[in-house]
Amino acid sequence: MKKLLLLLLVAACLVACKKNLTSFETENAAESKRFKTMDLSGSSFTTNNWKGVTWGGPWNKWGTDTTGTGLPDIGPYNLDGINSDVDDMHDAGIHWVRMSFKVGQDMERDIDPKVNAAVSAGLNILMRYMKGQPFRSYGTEAQESANETFLKNVVARYKSKIKYWEIHNEPNLTNQWDLGDRVGENSTDPNTPYNLGVHKYNSHLKRSYNAIKSVDPSATVIMGGLSHWTNHYLNFYARMTADSAYAYTDGINIHPYSTNATGVMNVIRATKSAASTWGASHKSVWVTEIGYQTSWTTLTSYVSSEATKASYLTETMDSLVANLSPMRPIFWYNIHEPSSATGFGLEQKTLSSGTVSATKLAAHTSYKAMSDGATAITLVSEDFEFGNSPNPPDFWQITNASSTASEVRYTGSNLVLRLSDNNSAGTTKARKTFTTSSGIITCEFKFNEADVNKYTRYRLMYGGNDLIVLGTVYNGTTTQLNYINASGTKTGLQNISANTWYTVKVVASTATDQADIYVNGVLKASGVAFNNVTTNINAFEVETGNSYTGAVAMVDDIYIRK
Repeated sequence: MKKLLLLLLVAACLVACKKNLTSFETENAAESKRFKTMDLSGSSFTTNNWKGVTWGGPWNKWGTDTTGTGLPDIGPYNLDGINSDVDDMHDAGIHWVRMSFKVGQDMERDIDPKVNAAVSAGLNILMRYMKGQPFRSYGTEAQESANETFLKNVVARYKSKIKYWEIHNEPNLTNQWDLGDRVGENSTDPNTPYNLGVHKYNSHLKRSYNAIKSVDPSATVIMGGLSHWTNHYLNFYARMTADSAYAYTDGINIHPYSTNATGVMNVIRATKSAASTWGASHKSVWVTEIGYQTSWTTLTSYVSSEATKASYLTETMDSLVANLSPMRPIFWYNIHEPSSATGFGLEQKTLSSGTVSATKLAAHTSYKAMSDGATAITLVSEDFEFGNSPNPPDFWQITNASSTASEVRYTGSNLVLRLSDNNSAGTTKARKTFTTSSGIITCEFKFNEADVNKYTRYRLMYGGNDLIVLGTVYNGTTTQLNYINASGTKTGLQNISANTWYTVKVVASTATDQADIYVNGVLKASGVAFNNVTTNINAFEVETGNSYTGAVAMVDDIYIRK
């Protein structure tokens, strides 16, 4: 009986796909005239067409599950809602859209309206493939044969319009893929429940990759993006390497959710480092989800306001565009939530009595304002992870008095720049010079001091001239991070505690000789004056106090951008 049911399922898939294939060529020609098609090249990636978005809206917001799968990505749909979403993508200058299908869907009813609307707007499509039974594992040969047949027919149906495919979503999460409750995750034994689960995903990836390429050899196929909300993504990559699964993906896919742009770039660097270690450095890095949200305080990506979300969007996208090489599209998650929550959305959408209305959020405005090219140039990107402990950092200028040192050192498993000073008259000083630059310069760094009463200073400079000077100073009752002006007057910015990391961001303008200073994402000083008038900035420096002993200060994650 089970074999008969499976045969009937395969037959049903073939009939449905054949029906869809014949009807797809007779689409309403009027739909294709809604927009002038953008001049895009789907076969080339440049900084001129990177802006993407995940489209979770139409199937979550405008329809209900009609297949009995219990999964929300199913029609039927409100066509006005779909067109409204595409209009808003077009308005933001978005070039790429990520959508999905599941085995068993009616292509004509469920997927054609989205594909047609996207293509008519000149959007390139990354299509995510979500398999049929079993949804979260690799099944019997009969089950996987049915899945493969459906997939091949979908690729044949859309291959003139879709050239990019993603296999599943976040398979390193147990709600997306069966990983045996993570039992044996850290073991090299391939037979632990966790490793068997990863192996089954790798089998699914290989079969799907070969199926798509057999129908469209020119297609690009990438693995499902791994989530960084948990720290299990590197273990998953390692098991993929053990299975030689990298042969069946045209890129390494990561969802580097974090609390800010610095955290996002740390994940990107860790991913690139892992790929290099495992012999996959030639694979490009894709980011098919990235975002911040204002609705769920327990999630890593939470920010307190829509304004902060918009600011972080710009900073994060700038960093990714500047550091992803070769360039690949980047997909903000998402165009809007399936509910009234602002969440990750670029906008809010409502449907009342058949009428669609939209409220564009600050993030939509920021995304629209970003040029298609890389809007930021990275001048310094330093996390010391490739340093050699305990030695001075490469490409830094170190000046040490006796009994002082500036070295790369471990703190836990993390490498940082550590300054130590036991000289009551001298200092240790570490300076990083970069390309002489003018305009708006953003400098972000983290610091941590074991004893906060030692007057360590952090400077932006041009040549030997101080521009912005920050220092930790004890005022008789507490220690604060201070802004120090040209006459030595100190303005407290933030109370600080020993052995605690703080993130500082200085946004400096050589046009006004002023800067805004943020600590832990909060604006602490606006329009403070440079110590010296200048037209350029070209150095970052850390120095211990010159009349203190026992100073230990650590600095990490230094990013300077123009």
